[in-house]
Amino acid sequence: MTFPDTIPFDPSRPTLPKPARDAWFASLAEPEDVAADNPFACFDYQEIVGEDGRVFGHDLSVSDDDSPWPHASTSDASLPAKALSHALLDASVAGFATSGSLFLDLGESALMGPVADVLTARIGVINLTSAVAADARLLMRVARLHARGQRFCIDGLRDPSDPRWHFAPYSDYIKLDASAPPDQLAPLAAKAAERHLAVIGKRVDSMDAHRRLCKLGVTQFQGLFVSSLVTRPLLTLPGCDAQVLVQLQRLLRDRASPQAVAEAAAKDPALMMRLLLLHERYAPQAAGAPEQLAGLMVALGVNVLGGWLQLLRSAACHAQGADWVRSVRQQTLRYRQHLIGVGGQRPEAVDMALWHFQRRLCSARHYLKTVNHPV
Repeated sequence: MTFPDTIPFDPSRPTLPKPARDAWFASLAEPEDVAADNPFACFDYQEIVGEDGRVFGHDLSVSDDDSPWPHASTSDASLPAKALSHALLDASVAGFATSGSLFLDLGESALMGPVADVLTARIGVINLTSAVAADARLLMRVARLHARGQRFCIDGLRDPSDPRWHFAPYSDYIKLDASAPPDQLAPLAAKAAERHLAVIGKRVDSMDAHRRLCKLGVTQFQGLFVSSLVTRPLLTLPGCDAQVLVQLQRLLRDRASPQAVAEAAAKDPALMMRLLLLHERYAPQAAGAPEQLAGLMVALGVNVLGGWLQLLRSAACHAQGADWVRSVRQQTLRYRQHLIGVGGQRPEAVDMALWHFQRRLCSARHYLKTVNHPV
């Protein structure tokens, strides 16, 4: 039997990423040239910097041709799903975790979908692009998300009389385009101050643009003058089992118990790894992982869990890491048989021991051991 901590691990040898890997990343082909069997994906980000030079957040984006998976969805709603999944999960394990809030552009379809449900205030800010009209349906959606605690940033405003100012009562930020004529910026900045919105200057590509916004009281900036646009190639985490994700969505729709949902989720090690990572991000106040997988489900909540299941169906169902998934399943099955064979234990004790075993096998730390020290 292979137990989770028997794989050789040299702490003096750094895990992914290594300094040389950054240089190797830079030599990768452009995203559109990535082959279908290449286990890498990309997402783009640009830092949002405060007047003191500190990074306030990251503006995320993803192109529709970055995926190495030939069956990956490229719908309007799937692009932000991929960006968020790569930035929050894959990048975290690879050592490229972003700091501050994640600003993510959402169009109309994405705003009405699960991406908006999972982009909570603890994770980031929803950018309401110019494609999002201020009609009754979308205003109601924004109001409901705001009531849950989601944060919004209005982007694309060029006129103080724009109907999209109706989003202001539910928003925390507004983005001003530094490339707009100066006579347009001052009225917008004044109205933002009246509505108590923090202003972020975007497309700040020159010193003149920076100075012009500073005179208007802007203190947060995004653009080539303060930070470059970075394309981050990543080794993706092992792919999730689409059938398990569909089963979990059905269980949530049927209002199944957390125990039933946990039992189904335990079948997919790749999903387990992501759930552990999500628990760290969404419930950092918790002292470690819950004593039961069902407790992790409860901590995430139905909206976040259900939203991520849908996101992962479009962003993380692929064949990468299939050997790792198969190995973890085999080890878990053998350990379960061992526990049952010992006898004399209550079913609850067996379940708890199995959960602790799976939690270690599916941890990011253990996964990196297997990547850096294959056996």
